[in-house]
Amino acid sequence: MIVSHKYKYLFIEIPLTASWAIRNELCEYYDGIPVLHKHATYSEFRRQGSKKEMSYFVFAAVRNPLDKIVSRYYKLKMNQKEIFSKDAFLRQSVIDYSDIKKYAYIISQEISFEEYFIKYCKKPYNDMIDFSSKYLDYVIRYESIQDGFSGFLKGVDIE
Repeated sequence: MIVSHKYKYLFIEIPLTASWAIRNELCEYYDGIPVLHKHATYSEFRRQGSKKEMSYFVFAAVRNPLDKIVSRYYKLKMNQKEIFSKDAFLRQSVIDYSDIKKYAYIISQEISFEEYFIKYCKKPYNDMIDFSSKYLDYVIRYESIQDGFSGFLKGVDIE
């Protein structure tokens, strides 16, 4: 989560929406300061934020749910950042343990995306943004991230 007291905005970082790239841009060029933890919800911020901060312009990014599922499949299949190698696994402070089983299944069975989707995508889709959506003033769509970021800048009167 990134806040700027100069420009009065709060950026909620939603996983798999280029939040790391947006975070870096905000911190380097737009007086952003990391607060709480990377994927904190607005509710978490409300518990510690000041009354003034509650009036800040709040925004986040979203991504097509199917695109996120495809991305997750390929990250597991390709063992991105070698997260499932023994040494990397031991260094992880936080890991989604369901991914260990998914990774093992994908590798051992050499399953296709279609098989992965049928086996692991049975529940109705929801996302972390669901916890914060009613507080958002603006949403950047991953599919048009540059236009969305430009729209955010206009929304907070930054040239």
